[in-house]
Amino acid sequence: MTLRMSTRTSIGAAALVAITAALALTVALATAGVAQAALPGRSGDIAVNHDEGDRGGGFLSEISIFTQGGAPVRQFARCEFDEGNPALPVLPCPAHPASSPLGARIAYDRDSSSSIPRRIAFRNTDGSPAPLAQLPPLTDSDSEPTYAPDGRLAFTGVKNGKKNVYIVNANGTGLRQLTFVGGRTPAWSSRNRIAYVRDGRLYSINPDGSVKKKLRRGDKPDYSPQGDRIVYQRTFNAGKPNAFTSLFILRSATRFRRLTRGRGLSPTWSPGGGSVAFERPVESAALSEPELASSLQTVRINRTGLRTVAPGSFDSTRVSYIDPTWLPLP
Repeated sequence: MTLRMSTRTSIGAAALVAITAALALTVALATAGVAQAALPGRSGDIAVNHDEGDRGGGFLSEISIFTQGGAPVRQFARCEFDEGNPALPVLPCPAHPASSPLGARIAYDRDSSSSIPRRIAFRNTDGSPAPLAQLPPLTDSDSEPTYAPDGRLAFTGVKNGKKNVYIVNANGTGLRQLTFVGGRTPAWSSRNRIAYVRDGRLYSINPDGSVKKKLRRGDKPDYSPQGDRIVYQRTFNAGKPNAFTSLFILRSATRFRRLTRGRGLSPTWSPGGGSVAFERPVESAALSEPELASSLQTVRINRTGLRTVAPGSFDSTRVSYIDPTWLPLP
């Protein structure tokens, strides 16, 4: 049986050869994810990382864009692997898409063509190549990009095996390290605050490194368009058979509420501010790892109007939609 390989983990050409044998390891590592921050505007389409793996050894990963009603718009940055066709070229696999402030471009990270470390790349949302296709290596591995209101990027970088948050201009200049004792999964707000994760807890900080605040336990933060609230995920009973992850909305370090009644991962706020898109693991009585497939869903922030935009599945082909980013209308 072929694994639905999650792009929350790095995928290199050599690692793809061991896709089936890596099932247990991939499930254990499939907890890191992207964060971003919606900026005020009108809500448009939703971009998401789309993964598929069939039982015959085939696998693909791409970035897909859907309307809010679930109609496919376009796909790009596709990579494929087929155990039955080793001659098929393996292109860099995308992960962690993040919309630019005006929605014209998507930043994401992808494998380098020859090794595991990831690099930040760009594509226009109309499917055309961006003027700058990929940033040069900034750290040992660069992932989880998020845009600032002015177009700069924050991202998770790795040096000497340690993850921290870095800031860089969109052309790759002006690299600066923001955190020094650990940090990942940044989100940049319209109020010019950056949320990030360290040791399973949310923090926020100014882009110059000042006024750091410890918030609540959680992961994958995303700011509301007004920058006054954070939607995030939190896992309960971690490491136990009854572990589950739900979404919450945080207004301050002591004021929060649950958003989803069931499972939820990787939330992204709509530019209009009224809804959140997220991935919901597909439940399966036959398998004990429900996160191997995820549907793309939306819900209003008042917890009504739950809708499936793109369904994941455990059929002959495993289908999963991971790490959505909500595009603003032009």
